[in-house]
Amino acid sequence: AIFVMDEEGNVVDINMRGPHELLEEETKRILAKLPQMQSGKHEGKTVKVPFSIPITFRLQGNDEEEINKEIQKFGERGDGWVPFAEIDEAPVFPGCENAADKRACFLESVQNHVRKHFNYPKEAQEKGVQGRVAIMFGIDADGDIVDIKSKGPSPILEAEAQRIIAKLPKMEPAMQDGKPADVIFSIPITFKLK
Repeated sequence: AIFVMDEEGNVVDINMRGPHELLEEETKRILAKLPQMQSGKHEGKTVKVPFSIPITFRLQGNDEEEINKEIQKFGERGDGWVPFAEIDEAPVFPGCENAADKRACFLESVQNHVRKHFNYPKEAQEKGVQGRVAIMFGIDADGDIVDIKSKGPSPILEAEAQRIIAKLPKMEPAMQDGKPADVIFSIPITFKLK
């Protein structure tokens, strides 16, 4: 929000840009409640002072916390799902077979895949929808991508994040105690308007 403190110390000319008009109205309401202040002075004269401040509206609970809870639930199901951080040998992304550090190569390859297939949905751009989508998926003992789940600021962005992850290639499965294992992985995908 941008506003001006006039020569009498009153808040005037409130302007703002936000993701939704309801949030803009609430911002206006908050700023209109600012008390009258002593006016700003420059070289001994009272002057108007422009001021800008970001105001963030956030729902209770964090999307990544929610995804982490989901991961924990998977780990507690007792059917062999192992969180990525605890797996003995990470899944092998195609092209990482000869990498010195297969885990680092996997992480880098997933990031590259997201960048390559990233597409900001037009509808989300038009509506000014942006934010981080926390996404979780499994790579089963056959190396297939399964159980894609996402939490984010909008179903449009969640669907796009899921589309990107669904395009991941089949991999060599993760190994735990010398056997192919089901592994759970999570990654945030950020959608940010220019």
